[in-house]
Amino acid sequence: MIKNQDITFVVQGPQIFRQGENCSLAAVRSIKKYYPGAQIIFSTTDAVIDARFSDIRDCSVISVDDVGTLKLEGLNPQNSNRQIYGTFKGLQNCTTKWVCKTRSD
Repeated sequence: MIKNQDITFVVQGPQIFRQGENCSLAAVRSIKKYYPGAQIIFSTTDAVIDARFSDIRDCSVISVDDVGTLKLEGLNPQNSNRQIYGTFKGLQNCTTKWVCKTRSD
């Protein structure tokens, strides 16, 4: 069985707010509730980070450059570049054997 201490959760994306609540912060808190002892890396392009992230044990926030969207002819701009780069930067900060990647929304 995998121990929680051997897992890092990479939460990638912007902070999402709905009805005044930081849903990304709620998602990180939920991970800590169900996986106590696991590491969490919140990888985001947001310039301003909710200070309450610093209250969560074993959670680090990394700010990554916004590499922009992928523009394909005839399609709306795609967010793929941001997802790939943010995930890559989060993975570079992992020190555990196992990683679970999820989005912030």
